[in-house]
Amino acid sequence: MNDLITNFDITEKTTFYTLLEKTSKDKTKRLLKTFIIHNNRIIDITKEIANITNKKIINGCILACGCGLDVGYDLIYRLFYKVFNKSMAYHNQKWLN
Repeated sequence: MNDLITNFDITEKTTFYTLLEKTSKDKTKRLLKTFIIHNNRIIDITKEIANITNKKIINGCILACGCGLDVGYDLIYRLFYKVFNKSMAYHNQKWLN
C-alpha cells in the first residue's frame, strides 16, 4: 500500500480518473480501470487499487458490484479510507467516459 503512495506521490488532493470498461446485462456488475497523472504521464493504477481495497480483478479491471451508487466514487472513497485511515466525503474522482 505504501508503494502506491510513495511511488506516485498520492495525497488527499490527488485526482483519480475512473473508466467504465463494461457493465453486466443486469447492470449489477461493472468493470473499472483507474488512472492518475504523475509526472505528466497517465498511470494505470487499477491493480494497486484492487489490492488495497480487496477488490477482484477481471481482465485487468476492478469488479465493482451494486446498484444505485456511483461505483467510481465508492471505489476511491474506500481507497481513501484504507490509505489515509479516514473517510473522505469529498475526494477528487472523475469519470473518463
